[in-house]
Amino acid sequence: MKRPTRIITIFLALTFTFAGYVYASPMYPVSVGDIIEIADSGVGTGTGGGEFLVKDVDDNLLFSTFCLEYNEHISYNTKYTVTGVSDQTTTGDSLSAETKWLYWNFVTGDLDQEAGDLYAYDDAGIDALQYAIWFLEEEQTVVGGSAGEALMQLATLKVSADGYVFDGYVRVMNLGDHQDQLVAAAPVPEPATMLLLGSGLIGLAFYRRKMKK
Repeated sequence: MKRPTRIITIFLALTFTFAGYVYASPMYPVSVGDIIEIADSGVGTGTGGGEFLVKDVDDNLLFSTFCLEYNEHISYNTKYTVTGVSDQTTTGDSLSAETKWLYWNFVTGDLDQEAGDLYAYDDAGIDALQYAIWFLEEEQTVVGGSAGEALMQLATLKVSADGYVFDGYVRVMNLGDHQDQLVAAAPVPEPATMLLLGSGLIGLAFYRRKMKK
């Protein structure tokens, strides 16, 4: 491989590598003032919590979520107004880093890989995740089964060892006096990163054109 081509190839490889780790400001699927409805996902055995489906008024699915308080309630097929997207519940409790870690990995589909045999997307797995969240948010003094305890311990270990790099991407969806829900934002590459990638592609195209002359 000739030297200029090698340099451009390395440049592009590095750009693709680091693009996944550079993120813009979080963009959430809901905003203050939005009207939403909560539906049953059909997964879970009736803990009284999630997994819930959040839909807009046109019945479009927005995201899946879990509840944060044990003694607050919501109803299906009922319209709710989003009163906040924050780091705290309506009672002023801050969201734990361990809950953020669990929910982020659930949303991105990485929880089964991170947890191995401790978690699977089925009734037992969803129940365990909800119980772990309630325990981490100090809503219950008992985790609720060995699977839930294992998820809680895994999240605690991960946060303690690695920190939590996606802290700004998990928040609380506040619904006034009703049950608070988790919400996550999808990471988006910075415009500068995309510009860098585009510049590399243009440079490669220019070099190839020059070589043909």
